[in-house]
Amino acid sequence: MQPRQPKLLTLTALILSCLTVIPAVCYSTSANSSRANTQARLTRATALAILKKNTERLLRSQYIEPYINFPIDVALTQVKASPEEISGTKPVDYSHLPKGAAMDGKVLDRLAKAGIVKQMWVQNKTNHLGESYMWVHYNVVSQPLITPIAQFYSLKVGEASFSGVTGILQQGGAAQIEATISIAPTPIFVQIKGIVNKLLQEEGITETDLRAKYDFYGSRSFCLDVLTQSRKLVTQGKDTLTYMLVRYDDGWRVAQ
Repeated sequence: MQPRQPKLLTLTALILSCLTVIPAVCYSTSANSSRANTQARLTRATALAILKKNTERLLRSQYIEPYINFPIDVALTQVKASPEEISGTKPVDYSHLPKGAAMDGKVLDRLAKAGIVKQMWVQNKTNHLGESYMWVHYNVVSQPLITPIAQFYSLKVGEASFSGVTGILQQGGAAQIEATISIAPTPIFVQIKGIVNKLLQEEGITETDLRAKYDFYGSRSFCLDVLTQSRKLVTQGKDTLTYMLVRYDDGWRVAQ
């Protein structure tokens, strides 16, 4: 009878071979799982890119951006318009008014020269006290950031944008994002602020003067609003908002 030892050796060799292969398979599976988890983890850079892509929906419709009232009418008491000014053959002349007088009117006159507004009509009127005054009306010329609201216009001072992601709390396929919001001045506000600052410098008027004095030619509220909002934009800190992101088969999206 032949001995059975060779079969035993064969079985032993097979077991040893399996024991060699199994750790390698386990290591490969663990490595793949680790790579998958790494790919599924939401990074701050990815989260910020997703938020910026959805800026219009997330910020324009929900976040309150700064606006100020924009004047389109100027009432100058104790001033009469000339026939040429009323007929529109020449624009209203503010140069004969004393320094510091009718600042809103003078600003609108310069904005008209810059093509931001257009003088539409001029009238001489009398109020209920029998006092005469000149009424000057302007229209805004194709400026998307100066918009009508009821009987007034508003100037968009600043525009919000996502500036960074400060934290992510992720649980599986969902993540809570903490993002910072910054406000940058709009180009039209920068232009108007430059015009206002130049006028105030030429008139010798400071912000303290605007707050303390009002002359009989009209208020200086618009000039004061421009200065106040300009300072707020400089000193304004970053706001923080929270959003939820959800992972789909094609990547991360903002939760509806």
